[in-house]
Amino acid sequence: MSSTGATLSGSFTGETGAISETGFYYGTTSGSLGNKVAAGGTSSPFSKAISGLTANTTYYFKAYVVEGGQEVVGSEESFRTKAVATSTVTTSAATGVGSARATLQGSFTGATGRVYEAGFYWGTSAGNLNNELYASSPGEVASGSFNQELTSLSSTTTYYYKAYVLEYNEATSEYVYRYGDVRSFTTSAAVSYPQTGWLELPAVTGSEDFVGQFYGSGTQTAANRNYSYNYSYTWYASLWVAYPLTAAHTSGSGSTSSWRYNPNIANNKQVNIVSNSYGTMYNASAYARGHQIPNASRKSDDTMNLQTYYSTNQTPQLQNKFNGSIWGTLEGAVRSLTSGTDTVYVVTGPTYRKVNGNETINYLTGAGGQNANPASLPIPNYYWKALLKVSRDANGNITNAMAIGFWFDHREYDKDTEFYYNFAVSVDQIETWTGFDLFANLPAALQTTAEANTSWSGFQSF
Repeated sequence: MSSTGATLSGSFTGETGAISETGFYYGTTSGSLGNKVAAGGTSSPFSKAISGLTANTTYYFKAYVVEGGQEVVGSEESFRTKAVATSTVTTSAATGVGSARATLQGSFTGATGRVYEAGFYWGTSAGNLNNELYASSPGEVASGSFNQELTSLSSTTTYYYKAYVLEYNEATSEYVYRYGDVRSFTTSAAVSYPQTGWLELPAVTGSEDFVGQFYGSGTQTAANRNYSYNYSYTWYASLWVAYPLTAAHTSGSGSTSSWRYNPNIANNKQVNIVSNSYGTMYNASAYARGHQIPNASRKSDDTMNLQTYYSTNQTPQLQNKFNGSIWGTLEGAVRSLTSGTDTVYVVTGPTYRKVNGNETINYLTGAGGQNANPASLPIPNYYWKALLKVSRDANGNITNAMAIGFWFDHREYDKDTEFYYNFAVSVDQIETWTGFDLFANLPAALQTTAEANTSWSGFQSF
């Protein structure tokens, strides 16, 4: 048997009359064998080679003999022609390109054999793709897509890559590689803070997609800073937002209730909920555009307040019994701390999976007729907030510190039985679950005790 031909075999016994013809019926539909071919002999056994068949296709056949002028037909049997490696591979544009990582994309169609492996070859030269990145084992499917993330890349560097599949060619008993075209992407500049040393800032590792800062009206000074953020192109969300909070920030009439795109990041890398709600774009009216730094925490300056309405400062939050209840109540409690404290340093964010976790990620799917970006938007599984207060001497030197954290599953909460202060955890615990080094600029000698605290009342009275 080959990819386009086979030899059919049959036999007969117990004949009582003369055999005048032998042969076969065959076709691709069981019970409806439209092709007939004579074997050319009258003895048993008999056979006939047939050709012009289609590769990787099941055929059905049955033998016949003509005895004494009457045709006698045997039982139906089947065979499958061998597969020929025929896949076409496409290398697609890389996604999630940052300063140190990118996700490579590929697909294949028309496969007739088993695709044992799919992946990418890549390197820093189009003619020297020596690095292999395994993606998947698709199996016996005619088409499919695959992707794999590259990490630990160099910033501002052009990388080249091509997709491949390894398909088994049954006709020759060989493994055949099929390749897509070579494409390229360029990593962005290494992320870094325009300013450093601020107490609210987590540590930056260099693997972030984008780290930025916003200021209020006027010059970019420490006294005029608004907030810092670590934005992920993969999750379409800031994985943390950090800001100082004082009583002055919460006083005033600054208000801009109009969502808009972050001007520092390409619009297609942000969720397009600027003009429409989640109810419109994703048929998900249960979700609100939940601020990370609340607009109520930036009332003193119109520019600062406007910046809290950037798409990069929001995530899809359950409105009823979360954003509008326990989470909002916590945000109000944080603002109330400023009446007795010079500054509260705040870091807040969503988490999709804990470090080494395998939690299921649920997605919002774009509504029909809407230009949803992305088409499938991941929903955070958790939300957290970390707070820091410090004491200083007459010279402004930090002499003591206290921190506290809060961690919530992203779900609805009962306002009568579940209160935000019951979800207090240590900052150390948040760091363990997120992998972030929070309050990295707090002197190391003070971090150990401050970040181990789990007492909300102790933090309030510090």
